Amino acid sequence: MIFVNQNNDTTPAAVQATLAQVQPRLAELNWGHGLTRNDIRQQMPDFPLPLYLRLPDSKRYLNAAEVSHAVLTALQRADGEFLTGDESASLPSEQEARDMGAPPAWGPDPLLAGDVEDGNSATDTEGLDASTDENSELQTPQ
Repeated sequence: MIFVNQNNDTTPAAVQATLAQVQPRLAELNWGHGLTRNDIRQQMPDFPLPLYLRLPDSKRYLNAAEVSHAVLTALQRADGEFLTGDESASLPSEQEARDMGAPPAWGPDPLLAGDVEDGNSATDTEGLDASTDENSELQTPQ
C-alpha cells in the first residue's frame, strides 16, 4: 500500500493524515503480548518512517490505539511535556498536594524561588564608587 506521506513530511497535519491512513492496517496486526515499533515494522514493512521514528524503541503496544496516542504525543514527549490538553488542569495545587501528604519538595524549587541575598561578591558591588570599594583600602599612597 502507498501512503500519502511518502516524502517523509513530518508536519503535525501530515503525520495525522498518514496515521489516519495506517490506522485500519494497524488494527489488523497480531498484537499478541504487545509489539514494539520494530515488531510493527516486521509485520507491516511499509509502516511509514515518520510514524516509526515517533515511537519509543522499547515500548510494547497492545493495540492500534496505543500506537496512535504515542505518535500524536511524540512532540510533547520530546520537549519534556508529558501532559497535554486538560490533563494538566487535574494537577493539584501546591497546597492541595501538601494536604494530601505529598513530598515536601512539591512546588517551586526553594533554591530558585527565594529572595536574592547579597553575597558581597564583585558582581554584587559593581557600579559602586571607588571610595567604598574594598580594594581601594589596599592600595598604597604614592
